[in-house]
Amino acid sequence: MRIPNSHSEPAKPRQGLTRSVVRSLALLEAIAHRPHGLSSTGLAREVEVDNATAIRLLRTLTTMGYVSPDPQKRYFLTTKLLRLAHHSLDSLPLAEVARPYLIALRDKSEETVHLGILEHERVVYIDKLASSKAVQLVSRLGDRMPVNTTALGKAICASLAPELLDELLKHLPYEARTQYSLVSEEVLRDEIVATASIGYATDNRENEDGVVCVAAAIPDAYHVLASPAAISISGPDFRMYPRLLELGTCCRDTAANIARALGISSDKDEIDGRRDAGNGAGPRPTTSEHLGTETGKRMSLNSVSRR
Repeated sequence: MRIPNSHSEPAKPRQGLTRSVVRSLALLEAIAHRPHGLSSTGLAREVEVDNATAIRLLRTLTTMGYVSPDPQKRYFLTTKLLRLAHHSLDSLPLAEVARPYLIALRDKSEETVHLGILEHERVVYIDKLASSKAVQLVSRLGDRMPVNTTALGKAICASLAPELLDELLKHLPYEARTQYSLVSEEVLRDEIVATASIGYATDNRENEDGVVCVAAAIPDAYHVLASPAAISISGPDFRMYPRLLELGTCCRDTAANIARALGISSDKDEIDGRRDAGNGAGPRPTTSEHLGTETGKRMSLNSVSRR
C-alpha cells in the first residue's frame, strides 16, 4: 500500500488519443493511488479537469462497475478489473512464484490455503487451494473480506510501516461478522502487536462461525509488491485447534520462502523483524508466554466452547 509522493500525471491527451478515454483512465489511476478514496472534487484536481467533467466520467465508470462511491462520496476501484484480469492471474509474478509453495502448504496442512492482498481497506483473495477433506470452506477468488476479522488482514497490518498502519486503522469500519469479531481499534492493535511478535496471525472464529485461520505476511523488505500480501491456512475449529502452533509456524516459514523466491526479503530483515516487531514487543515469546497474552487467553477460552 505505497502512497506516491507525487500526484498523478495530468490528463492531457496526446495527439490522436481520445480525450474522454484518457481522462477516464487517469481517474482510475488516481483512485488506485489513493487507498482511502477521493471525492469527485479531489479527483478533478488530481487529474486537472473541471469538476463537471470529473462527475460525468465518474458516473460512467460507476455505471460500468469500475468504481464505486462510499457513503462519504469517496470513490474506490471495484474488483471488476481483478475479475477481468482473472485469466492472467497465473502470469503475475506473485501468484506464479507463490503457487508451488501454496500447493506444498495445502498438502502438508490438508486444509484450505489462500493468498490475499490488501486493497482499499479490504483483503482480496487472489489465489485459493481447497482442502480435500470432507468439511470445506466456501470462498472465491476476488472475495473481499474485512481486515479486522481475518488473519490475513491482521498479518498484513503487522507488516505495515507505522504511519500506513495508523492511517489504515483510522479508516476501518470495524464490522462484526460473528460474535467473536474484533470491533475496536484498541483490541485490534493488541492483536497486531502479538502477531508481529510471533510472526503469524490468528482468526479465532472471527470471520466465520466455526472456522479458525492462521496467516503470515509475505516479507517485502524492498517494497516491491504492488500491494501488501499474506498467505493463510483455514479450516474447521475442531481440526485447527490441536495444530494451531504447528500450522502458524508452517504458514510463517512458507511466507518467508515465497519472499526469498521473489527476491524481496533478506534473512537479516526476517530475523530483525521477528526480534523487534510490534514497536518494542521484545523477543519472540515461547508458546507458554504466547498463551499468556490476551490473544492466547481468548483462544484458550474459546476452544473450551467449540461449536
